[in-house]
Amino acid sequence: MLQGCHLVSYRIEMPYAVQTEVFEGPFDVLLRLILDQEVDLYEISLTNIVDSYLTEMERILSGAANDGNNSGVDLELATEFLLIAATLVELKTRRLLPDRTDGDLDEEFGLWEERDLLLSRLLECKTFKTAASIFRQMSHQASFAYSRTAGPEDKFLAIAPDLLGGVTGENLG
Repeated sequence: MLQGCHLVSYRIEMPYAVQTEVFEGPFDVLLRLILDQEVDLYEISLTNIVDSYLTEMERILSGAANDGNNSGVDLELATEFLLIAATLVELKTRRLLPDRTDGDLDEEFGLWEERDLLLSRLLECKTFKTAASIFRQMSHQASFAYSRTAGPEDKFLAIAPDLLGGVTGENLG
């Protein structure tokens, strides 16, 4: 049903590892394999994945509370997980529900569009994450630069025209 859809490759950095009967590895790789139809979505238990993720989040939160650290959960990673999990749920739902019409090409293209929309959201998330990283790096590099605090040298003052010469408060009013 979702065959023939050509998509740009993507990758979201997510260290959360998944262990199922069919796949063991990073969560984002699982999504990529499912979308490339190298892993069958029917064989993946989304309930187990979400339960283990929630257990991991509780462990992180309790560890942060015990350490007195207020940093808590990395919201960026939590958001990425939710986005990928929502994509998997959407794909699995679409595959589990029977088609109402067998030959409706427009509906099939609509499903491809929805899949592409989900993937474009993943790409958009990755793009903004990369842009934020670049801005952070540029800001860090700019923190080593200092602006000139002294005025121009005297020899340059004689050359520069006096732009405010003859301007007084009465002239402006």
